[in-house]
Amino acid sequence: MKFFPRKLCSLMLAFAIILSLPIVASASPALGDDLDERTLIVGRSTSWTSSRFWSNSQSDLRAENYVTYSPSTAVTPIVTYGESITSRTKLTTMAAQLEAEGYRVVAGINGDFYNTANGVPLGLVVTEGVIRSGSSYYYALGFMPDGEIIFGTPNLITTVHATDALTGEPMGIAVQDINKDRTDKGVYLYTYDFNAKHTTGTTAVGTDVVLSYVEGSLSVGGTVTLQVEEVLIDNGTAVHLTEDTFVLSANNSSPALYRELLQQLTAGDLVTVSVRSEDERWNEVDYAVGTLYQLVEDGEVHKDASLVSGSAPRTAVGIKRNGDILFYTIDGRQSGHSVGATYTMVAKRLIELGCETAFAMDGGGSTGILVSLPGETASLQNKPSDGYERAVTNQIFLVAEEGTSMGYGGGVYIRPESYHVLAGADVSFRTSPYNSDFSPAGGKVTVKASAGEVEDNILHTPLSGSKVTLSASANGLSGMAEIHLITSPDNITLRQDGKKIETLIIGSGEAVQLDATAVNNHLPLLAQNSCFTWELSDELLGTIDENGLFTAGSRSLKGVITVSAGNSSVELPVEVKNGDYFTDIADSFARKYINSLYERGVVTGKDDGSFAPNDPVTRQQFAAMLYRALELNDADYEDIELPFADKDGLRSYSLTPVKALYSMGIINGSSSGGKLYVSPYESLSRAQACAFVARAMGIASEEIPDYTDIDNFPSYAPSCVGALSELGIIGGYDDGSFRPRNNMTRAQVCKVLYLMLENQ
Repeated sequence: MKFFPRKLCSLMLAFAIILSLPIVASASPALGDDLDERTLIVGRSTSWTSSRFWSNSQSDLRAENYVTYSPSTAVTPIVTYGESITSRTKLTTMAAQLEAEGYRVVAGINGDFYNTANGVPLGLVVTEGVIRSGSSYYYALGFMPDGEIIFGTPNLITTVHATDALTGEPMGIAVQDINKDRTDKGVYLYTYDFNAKHTTGTTAVGTDVVLSYVEGSLSVGGTVTLQVEEVLIDNGTAVHLTEDTFVLSANNSSPALYRELLQQLTAGDLVTVSVRSEDERWNEVDYAVGTLYQLVEDGEVHKDASLVSGSAPRTAVGIKRNGDILFYTIDGRQSGHSVGATYTMVAKRLIELGCETAFAMDGGGSTGILVSLPGETASLQNKPSDGYERAVTNQIFLVAEEGTSMGYGGGVYIRPESYHVLAGADVSFRTSPYNSDFSPAGGKVTVKASAGEVEDNILHTPLSGSKVTLSASANGLSGMAEIHLITSPDNITLRQDGKKIETLIIGSGEAVQLDATAVNNHLPLLAQNSCFTWELSDELLGTIDENGLFTAGSRSLKGVITVSAGNSSVELPVEVKNGDYFTDIADSFARKYINSLYERGVVTGKDDGSFAPNDPVTRQQFAAMLYRALELNDADYEDIELPFADKDGLRSYSLTPVKALYSMGIINGSSSGGKLYVSPYESLSRAQACAFVARAMGIASEEIPDYTDIDNFPSYAPSCVGALSELGIIGGYDDGSFRPRNNMTRAQVCKVLYLMLENQ
């Protein structure tokens, strides 16, 4: 099947001002309820759509981004890779390189699946008409100079044509693959593009034929002439390649025929390498990239879509009947943002969007899509599931030559921080004047709002109304954006230190910062604490300011904090407790932790009512505290026999805790003179405390902690200290040291145990 480019109809010219308004989306049984969809023209015959959905089955959001492209000669698809075809490069890094070379990067997505161990792409890679990595059995997408796409399995046949040294007859050597991991399946061809070291990348013993370039091109339908420089038999060293060097290679473990054919070649021989496809359309391809699974065929879900289960981030390319191409992504593995989709869901979604054919690209943490917004350079538009952009083996970009008109007269692009906000919120926005080629136009931008006030690229929204329209102008160019106001959200949630809070117990005189968030129609709203009304049920509870800072009063009292916006509200039960449980902790940094652990029965004080927060802790005292924090049962450990030579020195309160922690592998003791000691009266060091807590939590870190005195750590300590440091349970000193052998105080132990329980 051949596809022909379709120009945007004249009706699209009405959108010379970039779309920043929501569109009413059609139903999506594949992904869920439509919440929001926005489409932006980003190049000639090219638009970017960003949509949000609500999954009723998973009670969570889905976020998709896709670029719709009508093939043209103004904006064309290209395939890119890094320094070599096995090098991994971020989308944004590659986009910056293209921009530095004079391209307008309209959009881009991550490319093919690859071997995560060495970066070798699974499928075909063609750039500028040259085969960089071959594949005769995976699907591929090919792009013509005019942007037209072809797809399918190229079934490339690569053959070395030479003369048999024994018979003088012509002979053909079948090449298994080009620039792939060498196996025992046959002969492989390597070029300078294979890896960053520019070698064949294998030290397995085999036969290597080194050849130099004479003429021609290693392209589909093309022929390249090479001259044999040397034949290396039983070679166990990776062969170095220059830009004019090629290597034919076969493992010794492969059938003898392959090695014997290569060994018929001698220095000075001229050979030709031809690459053919049964489908001659592949001869015209300028760029191509492999793809592992077909998702849609003839408008129906393809059987491959069921090969992989589970919801995850996905990347796909879909082709409509009219030849339009969709470069599609959906985020995943991020509750509250997007839970992702199965391949079957993606296939159904692409069918909903009009695709007759679709293929899956690499997904998971590799999923990425970037777009150059009008007047700006390329930037990532999705949220990668790793929390950062992952470097990938190859990419697909839509590019235009610098200065290419996009068919529109230019304008001013306005992008607010959010399109859905709580009434009264401050919304930052940025403006970008752009020319007809969508490049920055420059000039002073003036922005006006239909309601509220504009100040230094911040819109102060009004407390009432349903929307605010921002209008921008600069040197005769103009643009607009519409922001939706919500006065009464569906629900309000209160948080403390980022965590949802449903009750608050606080000591008299203490202060806590509360934060409010709002959601409407499942979409989070941009809001600041000042957008909400904060009220106390009793003024004796204390005070609370307009930003949610609550300071408890001096009396023991129970009450409610009510937070509201419009007709919506949430109540937080509050209990203020007057005084501490111990007489000497009022000025201790660990006051909160000590009181909390006492309430849980983890720590006790001294007979005189004090806690002695600055006293050192012995090993048996800490064992008792940790045992209580873990809420273990005495009866489960009474019969445990301890191997320690000094076990008789254990106090009654610590005997069962030590038995329990020993049986769980938390306390090991130390050897001396052929005996094992628990050292109950020895002061607990910082390193020992970390070891006990990390073992109790069942955690360890593979990263070596970045402390200046790491060399002073006991051998058991780095993984434990690293794990607790990563969770914020313990930290170092201002000078960058950790001081692992310093004694732990009772106050310090309380903080560590409190944070341990908070992280369970």
